[in-house]
Amino acid sequence: MSFHESDFPSLIKRIGNINEKYKHPALSEKIILELGKIYDTIPIYPGLVENTIFNMIKEVKESDLKKGEWIAFEKSGKKYAGRIKNIDKDSIEFENLIVISEIEDKRISTREVNNIIKINEDQLKEDWPMLIFDKVE
Repeated sequence: MSFHESDFPSLIKRIGNINEKYKHPALSEKIILELGKIYDTIPIYPGLVENTIFNMIKEVKESDLKKGEWIAFEKSGKKYAGRIKNIDKDSIEFENLIVISEIEDKRISTREVNNIIKINEDQLKEDWPMLIFDKVE
C-alpha cells in the first residue's frame, strides 16, 4: 500500500486546513501535539485520528469556558493561547499564556537573534529530485 492509498493524506490535509482557517501558530502546534498523542493510542487507524482532530476543535463563547481547558483566542489583533487556571465572570487567569503578534518593525539587530532554526523548504527537491513532477491541472 502506498502512502496515497492510506488515510494519511487526509490527516495531513486536515492539519493544513486548520492552519489555513485559523492562522494561529499556537493552535496548529497544539493540534499536532494532540495528533501525536491520539496516534500513539490508535496507531493503525489514521482515519480515526483525522476524525478526532476535526471533532476536537470547537468555536465557543466565553460562557462555555471551564478551568483546566486549553484555548486559543484573539484580542486586539494579537493571537493568544493557554490553559485556563481560573475563570470568573469578568476575567480569565492562565497557567501559561503564549502571545503571538506581528511587530511593526521588520528589522531586528543580529545581536538580538539567537537559537535560530531554519526550515529548508527545498529539502524534498534536494533529497529526491526525481520525485518532483509538474502538477497536472
